[in-house]
Amino acid sequence: MMRRATISAILLAASITAAANSEGNAVLQQAEAGDAKAQNTVGEWCYNGSNGMEHDYVAALQWWAKAAKQGYVEAVGNMGMCYRYGHGVERDSVRAMQLYLKSIKDGNDSLFIASLDAAEQRDSLFDGVLAALCYQKGNGVKRNAQRAEQLFTLAAQNGSADAQRELALLLLNSRRETESVGWFLQAASQGDVSATYFSGMLRMDGIGIERDTIAGFAYIRKAADKGFPQALFDLSQRYASGIGVERDSTAARDCLRKAAAKGSGRAQWEYACRLRDGRDGEKLNFDMAVRWMAMSAENGYEFTFQRQYCNRNVPDSTAFFYFLKGMALMDRERFDEALEAFARVEDAGIAEGTTMRGIALIGKSMMLPELNSDSLIAEGMECLKATTDKNDLAKYSLFLLSIPADSAATEAKPDVELLEAAATNGYPLALCELGTAYYKGIYGLAQDYAKAVEYFRATDEIGMIDEESAKLYADCLRKGLGTDANPAEAKAVTERAQKNGALKKLFEPFAKTWLGEEPE
Repeated sequence: MMRRATISAILLAASITAAANSEGNAVLQQAEAGDAKAQNTVGEWCYNGSNGMEHDYVAALQWWAKAAKQGYVEAVGNMGMCYRYGHGVERDSVRAMQLYLKSIKDGNDSLFIASLDAAEQRDSLFDGVLAALCYQKGNGVKRNAQRAEQLFTLAAQNGSADAQRELALLLLNSRRETESVGWFLQAASQGDVSATYFSGMLRMDGIGIERDTIAGFAYIRKAADKGFPQALFDLSQRYASGIGVERDSTAARDCLRKAAAKGSGRAQWEYACRLRDGRDGEKLNFDMAVRWMAMSAENGYEFTFQRQYCNRNVPDSTAFFYFLKGMALMDRERFDEALEAFARVEDAGIAEGTTMRGIALIGKSMMLPELNSDSLIAEGMECLKATTDKNDLAKYSLFLLSIPADSAATEAKPDVELLEAAATNGYPLALCELGTAYYKGIYGLAQDYAKAVEYFRATDEIGMIDEESAKLYADCLRKGLGTDANPAEAKAVTERAQKNGALKKLFEPFAKTWLGEEPE
């Protein structure tokens, strides 16, 4: 009898296991076919090492990333968990918080309830900040500033630098400056860069605390040394004006460039204007001015550009306006009108007008082959050659034109010296191109990952690495090609890369205003 019972139990267990395996296989098949819910489930199995799946955090994160791309909110929250605890990826509390907030905002109510419970039980400072931010932003719950302050205070009192900083900002915005200073100082003492900057700014200006320009400047300098964009921009203004520090135009220019490179939209716009006007130690450079304006527009300054250059009530006849107009017309392949606009720039004695006229002539010959292409190309090449010693855009353009149409069928090599000359001057397009050339071993250059990294890093430090180059640079950083492996930096590089289409986006409102057409 006992033996029969044992056999029955074994058979029952086997049947349950078989059923579970069958169900698991079905879910796995659904996941592989692209079902988001199934992908999230398989991710949970990998994370927990259940349902026949090996315990694998990396695989779990990959499955959740697939589901998250389809908008599955639980998967987004699960990705946040991986970043929070460093499971399958390098620990990143900032990224974790972003993912948690997105998951809750998009409908993951259970995640909010769990974080609120942990916050109220004082089980987790992270959850305290998360719950407070939800109340502050209205994520998953009705906006409630008072409740947010309570939760921030709870976490701040328990030592969370993030909570101390956020509470200080909340108090500052509520005009409770004296209270805010104390929390900023506490967060700064724990190394919070943003709090360090605000501690300096408030002390420099005597807001909520006795004015002390020496101590205040030291705080701002400390935040700037850690690459905080606002601090760098603030320093640039103080060095330029001599407020709180001895006037130093060189230091002002250096800090402004660094702030722009670090992503400060305000600094990018200011730097663009200096390049446009050729002032404050910057050489006139319309090409780079437009590129920095495009970047500033991506960082909140699109309306500043539109107010200045897309207002029919404020007609503009400056050379820079005609440069913008020519660029916008080129983008729409209206070459004859573009040539007229660039001629106006040329008439103002600006070499970039000649360079762009050359590019427009060659562009016209390529897009309209029925015309006398040889004549257009010859004239365009003359324009470019005439300005190679005046701007890097001409050098870079001539290099591109020197690339053989069919490199596999000819031994001819492009004029890499032109590319190197432009790169030496810090021209970002040339730096990216040269980095790519060394990464791939093209243009007659031997593959050299170390040199590729050198050029990619230089472009990144300028703040103008493009998306394609960023992907290659990130590959080097992930795999340790030509440099020490640094997965976290690889991720950061791709996130801060200049977005494709930024220039086209900048020109759309301009075209709508001045070219008599709707944006494409």
